[in-house]
Amino acid sequence: MVSGLLWIAGCYGLVLLFVHLWHRRFAERRTPEPHFVLVTRNNQQHIEWVVRSLVWTARLRGKSIRISVLDDGSSDDTAAIVARLSRRFEELRWAAYDGAETIVSETAKSRKYWYDLRQSRRGWRVPAF
Repeated sequence: MVSGLLWIAGCYGLVLLFVHLWHRRFAERRTPEPHFVLVTRNNQQHIEWVVRSLVWTARLRGKSIRISVLDDGSSDDTAAIVARLSRRFEELRWAAYDGAETIVSETAKSRKYWYDLRQSRRGWRVPAF
């Protein structure tokens, strides 16, 4: 009787492993990781909140994301804040505004979400991804 129960538990474990591997294999193909491109200029008061919100929302949901910040010639500490955050968060990448072509070409297959933080300082919400 014990050997029968062990055999059933072993079969159940193998089927469970197979289903998880099968799901992981096809789930990665269907959903490329989202790529958030933030265009900013003189947003030292908001940029840290935006980046941290994206990173922590993704981590809480168990998803991987990429964040690129394109600085359009800020005269405040926006670039310094983003540089500090990029050392802390591996998801974040920083470039000057003229580096947009490089970022877009490197992530051609990902879903891109463009947010122009230069236009509006209010009403920015963390998107559902």
